[in-house]
Amino acid sequence: MTAELINSIIHPVLMKIKPDENDKQRFYRVYEFARKELEACLNRYLGNYFVEVSLQGSVAKDTFLKSQSDIDVFI
Repeated sequence: MTAELINSIIHPVLMKIKPDENDKQRFYRVYEFARKELEACLNRYLGNYFVEVSLQGSVAKDTFLKSQSDIDVFI
């Protein structure tokens, strides 16, 4: 297989599964909302015992797929 043929196969697939900038921004907005709500709640109930809320997984690593819709949040 030539590189041109491989690219002609891979490119359409990537366009279907790779999130565009709007997809990425949507995930980050949802995460920021969830993070703020979780931090407020945890600070209210745990005070100084609470450390942080962080984004993990494929969204954090920018390797998530367009059709996937989960956000991994660690406390």
